[in-house]
Amino acid sequence: MKTFNTAIEARKIVDELDQQSRKLNYNPHYRKYLNNLDRLINDLSDAEIKARVTKKHYVTDTPRQKLAEAIDYFDKLLLMQMLSE
Repeated sequence: MKTFNTAIEARKIVDELDQQSRKLNYNPHYRKYLNNLDRLINDLSDAEIKARVTKKHYVTDTPRQKLAEAIDYFDKLLLMQMLSE
């Protein structure tokens, strides 16, 4: 499982996954899933801003957890696709 603490680190992980997905056969579902990951990163970024302003850092816990689960799922999905080719 890939770990991250900020939206910037998560963006780097998603960019790496995007590069991996481009090396595989084209699948429109991967594009859609990557777009959803982008939305989750934006949600985390907004939560980080809110946490800094309000000094309530627990606000980022839920978006970070959702994004981590989505990244882990997509990483496993790509791994299965690589193994099947």
